[in-house]
Amino acid sequence: MKKTYIVVASSIMLLFCLAYQGAYAYFTTNSQMRGDFNTDISSGTISDLIISDGNHVTSNNIIPGESVTNTFTVQNPNNLKVCFNLLWSDVVNEFINKADLVITLTDQSGKVLVSEKAFPSANDEILAENLSINGNTTNTYTLTITYKNSDQNQIADMGKTFSGTITGMPVTCQPSVVDQIIEQLDTTGACPTVNEDGTVRVTDGESENGYLCSAPDDYGTSYYYRGNVTNNYVKFGTNESGQDMYWRIIRINGDGSIRIIYDGTSAHANGEASADRQIGTSAFNSSNSDPAYVGYMYGSTLGSSYAETVANDNDSTIKAYLDNWYKNNIVDQGYTDYIADPGFCNDRSLSTQSNNGDGFSTSGNNTYYGAYQRYNDLKSPKLSCPNETNDLFTTATGTKGNKALTYPISLITIDEIHLIV
Repeated sequence: MKKTYIVVASSIMLLFCLAYQGAYAYFTTNSQMRGDFNTDISSGTISDLIISDGNHVTSNNIIPGESVTNTFTVQNPNNLKVCFNLLWSDVVNEFINKADLVITLTDQSGKVLVSEKAFPSANDEILAENLSINGNTTNTYTLTITYKNSDQNQIADMGKTFSGTITGMPVTCQPSVVDQIIEQLDTTGACPTVNEDGTVRVTDGESENGYLCSAPDDYGTSYYYRGNVTNNYVKFGTNESGQDMYWRIIRINGDGSIRIIYDGTSAHANGEASADRQIGTSAFNSSNSDPAYVGYMYGSTLGSSYAETVANDNDSTIKAYLDNWYKNNIVDQGYTDYIADPGFCNDRSLSTQSNNGDGFSTSGNNTYYGAYQRYNDLKSPKLSCPNETNDLFTTATGTKGNKALTYPISLITIDEIHLIV
C-alpha cells in the first residue's frame, strides 16, 4: 500500500489486495431454477430466483475447432444474498468422443468459473456450484461450448447433436475465507478504541498477543490484524523465478477484499530478519527538495499552489519500481484475475499544526501532513483516506479514488503500521 506522506523507503514491503466473495448461511428457493423450495427465514419467504435469456443450448452442426456461445441471466428479486448450484436438465449428448465437447463458464466480470469441463451426459450433472447473487441483482453468465480439434479422426461425431437446459438448485452458502477471518474478531476489549471521527486511539504497541480488530475505511468496516499474529500467512503465486510467494494478511477491506503484504519466498517467524522478506530496495523519490516528492505520484515541483503540487501527473521512484515488479511477477504470471482494487491512501492532507506550511514550495514554512500529526501527536491512525478523490490511489476500474494507478499495488501506510504493531 502506499507510503502516506514522507518516508524514503529503503525496504520495499509490497502490498496489494485479493478479491474474495462473501457468503452467508441460509437456504433459498427457485421456480425456473428448479422446483418448489420455499424457506421461511426471519425476513420472510424468499422469492424464486429466475434463470432466463439463453439457458437452453443446442447444436447439431458444430465442427472441430468451433465454439458456440450462450449468454443467460440469473435474477434475484430478494433483498438478501442467496446461493445456488447450476445444474443440467433435458440433456442430449450423442457424441461418441465425449471428451472432445467441453464447456467454459464465465461471469459478467470475465472471471472463469468452469474451464473446459466435459459437456454432460445425463441430467442433474453440476455445471457450477456454490455460486451466489446479491439481493435485487441480475447476474449475467456466458457459456461457451467448444468442439475440440483433436487432430485425429473425428468422423464418428459428424452431425451429432447435443443440447441441454441450465437449471438450478438452492444450497446453503458456504462461509468464505473472509467470513472465517471475521469470526476471529476480538470481543474481550483488547482492541484499541475507535473514535467518533473514525480514528483509532493507539497508545501502546502489542508485541505479546495477536488480535483481530475493526475500524472504518473508505468502503465500510475493515478488520485488521494487530500484534503478534501467527495465523495470517497466505501462499499466493510463484514469481518470475518460479519460487513460491508468501504474504501476510494485513486486513480485510470494507468491500470484502483481502489486503496482503509480501513476506518472502518462504514462511518466516515474527521478528525474523531476512533479506528474503522484501522485493528489493529503492528510494521513495529520488529527491526530497520539494513538497511534491511526498507523493506516490506528484505534480509540479516549485509549484505555485497546493493543487499543482499534489496533482497526480508523475510517477514516484518507488511507484516505477513496484509497477515493474508487479508486471513481471503478477501480470506476466497470469494472476491479475485474483487482484482487487480498493485503493491505497497516500495522504497529503495538511495537518492543523500552527506552524504548518501551505503544502507547496513557495510557502516558506515546514509543511506537516495529516498522517504525521495522527502518528506523532494524536496517536490516532485511521484507515479511511482524508482526501479520497485525490489521495486514494486506484486504477481506472476502481469504484472510488483518483483512478491514477497503472497497477493496483503500493506500500503499507504509516496508519496501518501504527495499527498492526
